[in-house]
Amino acid sequence: MSGWRVVGTTAELPTAAYGQRTLLWWGTVAFMVIEGWTLAVCAGVYLYLRAHVGDWPPAETPLPGLIISSTNVALMLASLGPVWWSARAARRLDVLRARLGLALCSICGIGFLLLRWFEFISVNTPWRGSGYGSAVWAVLAFHSSLLVVQAAEAIGLTAILLRRQPPVRYLAAVVDFALYWTFLVLLWLPFYLMIDVAPRFGR
Repeated sequence: MSGWRVVGTTAELPTAAYGQRTLLWWGTVAFMVIEGWTLAVCAGVYLYLRAHVGDWPPAETPLPGLIISSTNVALMLASLGPVWWSARAARRLDVLRARLGLALCSICGIGFLLLRWFEFISVNTPWRGSGYGSAVWAVLAFHSSLLVVQAAEAIGLTAILLRRQPPVRYLAAVVDFALYWTFLVLLWLPFYLMIDVAPRFGR
């Protein structure tokens, strides 16, 4: 054993990494790909049914309400400000600003879900009333499940950062959280146009 000698230590290595250097980033990207494909399948079903039906929505079905859905989209876009502000603060190891940004994101996430509840009501058709109703509810329900997960993550990260000295790795998680949040917001825009806006030009 006397022949062993120390040639280096890991003391100078960083305790956290960002972006492609982390497994969490790759897991987030993989999650986005899976969920993107699932919503693409939902969109494919919606458009397939649309192509094989004369009236869309069916003639006896009122158009979906536009006020609640548009308000939710506006809130989603507005939330990109605090989410990227918190990510920028996390990269700078600024715990205070990261906490504040995540707290705002948590409030926005809860707001998304409350407005989405009213969106289901303003669809103006039951999920089993027609193929149109089933397709719309499927898209809304799946995206809503992702919003639930994201709101829970925002609240959880906020709680973790409220600790006196949160581990640096959780600040790195804030950056990946911002990436996923942006994905959910931007992903919804074409579905909003497809479900809420386009039917107004199809009659």
